[in-house]
Amino acid sequence: MRGDLIKTNRILRRPDRVDAERLFPLVGKSRTRGHNLRVRVVHLRAEEEILLSDGSKSVEFFTAAGCRGCVKFSIGGADGIGKAYAEELASQGINLILISHDRSKLEATAIAISETFNIETIIIEADFTKGREMYQPIREALKDKEIGILVNSVDVPYEHPRFFLNASEDELWDLINVNIAATNMMIHILLPGMIQRKKGAIVNISSGSCCKPTPQMATYSSTQTYLDHFSRALHFEYASKGIFVQSLLPFYVKNNSASHSDGFCIYSWIAPSANVYARHAISTLGISHRTSGYWMHSIQFLFAQYMPEWLWVWGATLMNNRSCRKAACTS
Repeated sequence: MRGDLIKTNRILRRPDRVDAERLFPLVGKSRTRGHNLRVRVVHLRAEEEILLSDGSKSVEFFTAAGCRGCVKFSIGGADGIGKAYAEELASQGINLILISHDRSKLEATAIAISETFNIETIIIEADFTKGREMYQPIREALKDKEIGILVNSVDVPYEHPRFFLNASEDELWDLINVNIAATNMMIHILLPGMIQRKKGAIVNISSGSCCKPTPQMATYSSTQTYLDHFSRALHFEYASKGIFVQSLLPFYVKNNSASHSDGFCIYSWIAPSANVYARHAISTLGISHRTSGYWMHSIQFLFAQYMPEWLWVWGATLMNNRSCRKAACTS
């Protein structure tokens, strides 16, 4: 583990340029740019067509669409780290498939990315909190597509830290269905095709909170620990078949959906923007199978790994109590 972090720090010294030639063997296609902007939206059931505000380009909703060598994004592809990661890959001419439950954000993100980078973007509206029933339609929608990279930025965070019994049953099921089940099922759907092509990459975005037990975030931090262990085990299972699985472990990152972390995001070198973080993180793809993705987060991760558990618990309790007081004042 320590070797991975040290290696990551070395390659993150110059993150302004992504090694595109390293990415495309993982995707399984050469870099090409489309001449005609097109955004396809797989809505699983409905099919419709709308115009952009300038009336010049159309956005089409298809029940089925072909896309060779695309990249698939899970929940979070319309916002935060997921969106920023998508933009970084799109800047290399890689076509995208974005999946999220928020249709309006998906449409806005897909249009913006396609206009900026001139690539084909497909979006799929799906609510993973519904459980098992959502996956068969997704499986059908992706059946004939060659997916080169799967990025799971799936996440349902706490609005603010709380004791376990203060979380409702619905919240607990959402944490399990989205933070754990969605990642497992999307990999189960797409991994067979990658193995058949003998190439592919899977990035599971977890959290630095997996380092140690975190009181008042017991269920959430445990789901992040699960994702980290699952990703590492999966990498060892399928590395020999040409599949690269990365566990990405960010600490605080500034984005529009930040909630209880707001008070700790005042310094950009500690908590970078989502775009800065994604630019650093993508430079580790294909190199480090477990990384925090950002130089300062790597330092934080090392400290967290080796500090006594009581010290982590003490610090986390102080920060979480502060967040709880702040949430109580604003409610």
